[in-house]
Amino acid sequence: PPAPSPVPISRTFNMVNDAKTNAIISWDKTGKSFVVHDVNALCQRLPKIAGLFTPSFGSFVNELSIYGFAGAIAEDGSYVFSNDAFQRGKPEMLRTIRRKENFGRYRRGSTRASAASLSMAQ
Repeated sequence: PPAPSPVPISRTFNMVNDAKTNAIISWDKTGKSFVVHDVNALCQRLPKIAGLFTPSFGSFVNELSIYGFAGAIAEDGSYVFSNDAFQRGKPEMLRTIRRKENFGRYRRGSTRASAASLSMAQ
């Protein structure tokens, strides 16, 4: 049987799909990326919904980076994240998302820098 999708990714997908959280986090117009509109409100929900132990946006960004998501800051100040296998209406693709291999202590420099720059931009 196919491997299940990673729990943090499934929970993030469910949160993005939930119409009740659209003011906080939602799909972009194409359905191939998601947008974080309200970082503070998202951080309040992270421990419960995403399963992260710390309600830190940097931790959320780092977790996404570990799974190969690319992040950017939009002109309006929102944060946009994408992964080819994370698309609206295609939950079956989530099982293809895997942690990056060797994403250990000595490979995190660039990811920590990107997480820090995203969280500093708030």
